[in-house]
Amino acid sequence: MKKILYIFLLLMMIGCGKEPETEKTVEKSQNVVEQTIKEEKPQEIKGLEIVSIKTNSDDEPRIDIEFSQELEGENLDAFIKISPETSYKILKDKNRILVIGNFKIGEVYDVEILKNIKDKNGRVLKENYKKNVSFREIEPKLSFSSDGIILPSINNKKIAFKSINVKKVSVKIKKIYENNTTQFLQNFVFKGNGNIFDYNVEGEFYKVGDTVFEKDYDINSEKNIWKQTEIELGNLVDHKGIFIVEISFDENGIDYVFPDGTESWQKYELLRNNGKIGKAILLSSMGIAAQKENDKTVVTVMDIIKNEPVKDVKVKLVTNNNQTAEEGTTDSRGEFIFNKCENMMYVLAERGEEKSILKFSDTELFYDGFAVDGVYADKGIKTFIYTDRGIYRPGDTVYISFIARNDKESFPENHPIKINVYSPRGKKFIENKIINN
Repeated sequence: MKKILYIFLLLMMIGCGKEPETEKTVEKSQNVVEQTIKEEKPQEIKGLEIVSIKTNSDDEPRIDIEFSQELEGENLDAFIKISPETSYKILKDKNRILVIGNFKIGEVYDVEILKNIKDKNGRVLKENYKKNVSFREIEPKLSFSSDGIILPSINNKKIAFKSINVKKVSVKIKKIYENNTTQFLQNFVFKGNGNIFDYNVEGEFYKVGDTVFEKDYDINSEKNIWKQTEIELGNLVDHKGIFIVEISFDENGIDYVFPDGTESWQKYELLRNNGKIGKAILLSSMGIAAQKENDKTVVTVMDIIKNEPVKDVKVKLVTNNNQTAEEGTTDSRGEFIFNKCENMMYVLAERGEEKSILKFSDTELFYDGFAVDGVYADKGIKTFIYTDRGIYRPGDTVYISFIARNDKESFPENHPIKINVYSPRGKKFIENKIINN
């Protein structure tokens, strides 16, 4: 019995040993098949390609050629041909070539880019590329000639603007009443670039002011050429309050033909985006600057015509809830120091009927990342010394300047200064020189 059992177990072991070997063989065979299927051919390297060619009809008509990769070299004139012939210059900007020239609006030009122009990786354009392009009319547009918001009397109350392909404009003048100044400034942002229109100006203006003038003006326009026009405001504006000047055109006031297929909504968008500009103006010759120092604010009033400080100007610090936090009069340097700086919204400067405004949030300079904290002279004297440049040659004249401040913020006339100058080796070059003037 034991022999029979032993033989049976032996047969079982032999059978169990053979089957795994068969499975391993099959598994290896399957792996070989899978590797053969996944094997891929290397991709063919493409040459340099042209993505697009566009025209721009703005101030300097140009052809913009965009490539698939950044180009190599600077002198690419030999690879560009334009016909009919005209004078032009070529600029490279990474993967773009700008062809700027005396291109005529409405004329068709043949642009040919020759093969073998290279990119940074050595790939080339394999074949010559040719395309016909044309320059469309420049879209009608308006813009102010200056970003300034203060209109001095020396300018004869004239405001200048530029236009292109516009033959008629509508001018509208709105006045914000003095007692509504704070309410209006709550949401209004002083901008001189013409883009002031929002719900506060267009939808809520009736709460703070009125339209005092409206008139259409014809413009002596030339096709596709910017023209400057001046409008004399005369007695329409005065020293009291803020005024808003709006200039606009409609479809009947343009010298422009919309391209075929232009939808009505596209015409509306063009007129909305290009056809209206506006800015706030103050009839004044006073400019205001403010500088915050610790817990104080130093306000300086300058005459922008004479470029000199203005004394005896009444200045008020007005808060967000329309309260006068502090007021005073500028000194001989045109300065006044406000000590209450909480909740301040704007400074109002008054000299007779003439007024000027500085709104803090619209004129604040951001200096993140700049070391502008400085050192304040709480006790004694603090001095900062500097020269006119950093490196000198033998025989050069060195100009030394310094700024000195004390806790009294003033020095008596002809206050003495003692100077010591040392050579690079530490030897005294000038010793205890006294300067009284």
